[in-house]
Amino acid sequence: MKSFKILQTLRLILLTSLSFYGQDLRQKGDSLQDKGKRNKMAIGFNLNQYQSDFGLGLNITTPYIAHSIAFRLQGNYQWLQNIPRGDTSSIWSGYQNLRLGIVTRAFAISRKLSIYSEGGVLMLLANNKVSSAQVLWGGYGIFGVEFHPTAHWGQFFEAGGVGTGAVADKSIGRPIYSNGFIISTGFRVYF
Repeated sequence: MKSFKILQTLRLILLTSLSFYGQDLRQKGDSLQDKGKRNKMAIGFNLNQYQSDFGLGLNITTPYIAHSIAFRLQGNYQWLQNIPRGDTSSIWSGYQNLRLGIVTRAFAISRKLSIYSEGGVLMLLANNKVSSAQVLWGGYGIFGVEFHPTAHWGQFFEAGGVGTGAVADKSIGRPIYSNGFIISTGFRVYF
């Protein structure tokens, strides 16, 4: 039931965004359809959620090879809600992760909208107050949609999964974290 509501929300976001950008889809001269503008490097900011851990991140994307394959490096700061041993109230404990992945994309609708997939490795830098493991390795995979209102700006939404095996073994209940569903939104600036 919960996944059905998530899919309905994603559909609503996509349809609303398409109608918003629909008026600009036929414009020429300032879109990624112009030669030389589609293979630029990008730097971006994102808000995300790994399982139930809210986070912020920065990402950098290389220029695309053959207009469809690139590499992306992303660093995130996440917050895990947990109850430390010997305590009775919940706190937020920060941790970081670094992702390195391969991105493949395809354009749709006059090069103002791109869809992409990304997969790669993830290095989790655990918080020593919640976990006895300091560095954990895992993998991730996502799919995304990016809207390109201009050649230098993109807004994206992505969803997927992550697996690290991370357990907050120093917290009450030993909750798992940074495993499961990923959802993210943000923007990228192309230069």
